[in-house]
Amino acid sequence: MKVLATVLTALALVSKTYADDGHDHSNEHKCACEAEEFGYEINCANTDAMIEAMNNLQSLGCSADCSSPECEKNFLIVVTHHDYCPEADIPELVEDGFHDYDEVCIHCAISRKSIEGAEPCPPATCDNSGNEAYAAAISAGCLDDCSSDECKNAFFTLSTVHDNCDHDVISQAAEEGLHDLEESCPQHVCDTGVEDQLVCDEDHEDHEDHEDHEDDHDSHDHSNEHKCACEAEEFGYEINCANTDAMIEAMNNLQSLGCSADCSSPECEKNFLIVVTHHDYCPEADIPELVEDGFHDYDEVCIHCAISRKSIEGAEPCPPATCDNSGNEAYAAAISAGCLDDCSSDECKNAFFTLSTVHDNCDHDVISQAAEEGLHDLEESCPQHVCDTGVEDQLVCDEDHEDHEDEKEDDHDHDHDHDEDKEMSSSAARKSMIAGAAAVLAFMA
Repeated sequence: MKVLATVLTALALVSKTYADDGHDHSNEHKCACEAEEFGYEINCANTDAMIEAMNNLQSLGCSADCSSPECEKNFLIVVTHHDYCPEADIPELVEDGFHDYDEVCIHCAISRKSIEGAEPCPPATCDNSGNEAYAAAISAGCLDDCSSDECKNAFFTLSTVHDNCDHDVISQAAEEGLHDLEESCPQHVCDTGVEDQLVCDEDHEDHEDHEDHEDDHDSHDHSNEHKCACEAEEFGYEINCANTDAMIEAMNNLQSLGCSADCSSPECEKNFLIVVTHHDYCPEADIPELVEDGFHDYDEVCIHCAISRKSIEGAEPCPPATCDNSGNEAYAAAISAGCLDDCSSDECKNAFFTLSTVHDNCDHDVISQAAEEGLHDLEESCPQHVCDTGVEDQLVCDEDHEDHEDEKEDDHDHDHDHDEDKEMSSSAARKSMIAGAAAVLAFMA
């Protein structure tokens, strides 16, 4: 993770964060008041409670709909400790999974815990200063030696922006890099100066008047997709799982063309079709990490094509895909069973197959980002487990050419003005632009 974060963000400062139009936290209630109402304790030493709450969010499917009292309570437990406790006290599962729920669940207001006797933290500037601080820390070699004032100042700036600004102000790469820097810079702590965090002093009636929170996670419609084999014929690309260079080149083109904001050009369409064809067809082990990490920045705005995972002759049949919460539950079961360390059991095999099948056959927002990333980790620990989709003739275009062209014209009238969806997707797009710029030059270097 540390190496990946370093590569992806060495040039983070080349891409300015857009104006903050993310999740609105302006009318949040104090977390201390939420803790009183929902009956949970704010205790940075109780990592078991944080992990249990995160597992509950996953098993309840709260990334798709966070409106239930159970989802609300569990997210409040997570966000309270995520925003209040020292970073070193927050379990990695919570850090990694937090952003799957950040945009859909109701937040509460709390600042990082005050540390008496430490030097004051710098004031937070909710602009690109956090991403620039992370780039400066990487440039100064702070991951290896964080003893300099330059490293301390960069670490404090990044930490303060992370702790006080909306969570989409810094890139995902800077977010992950902060966790790496925390391991290198444990000697640097600062005092937020914010006290009385655990006291609820809100008027009870005002506290009860929560704003309604609408779920705007509308899934992208893939129902009228054409076969990827036909798209490959039309756009002139080869479907070849061994050609990782072509996949990486297409992803780099998507990033440099700004296709996450507007994917309507023929160049964007072709490059995304190359990416999605191989992402959905090739064995996971053959897909470059850059493609896996960047794919979801374009998933909601670009035109897809239809293809299933490649058939593996002689392997046992894959389980049928159930496009509900079964993928997230399978991921939680795999983590609980320790499959990241030892994937030899039938329990691990079954969980891995279920998660893989849901990932490969369902809309891409059916599983959480944490489960998506966790699948890639499981692929490293479960290489012995492969299953056969049983789908053949994937690389043959058997659509009528004239019908294909007529339908394509209709499909190319696809509305790319995703104003409602962009409130959700722009956060991921902004995050990837910074990481993407670094990845492009890192790959070309």
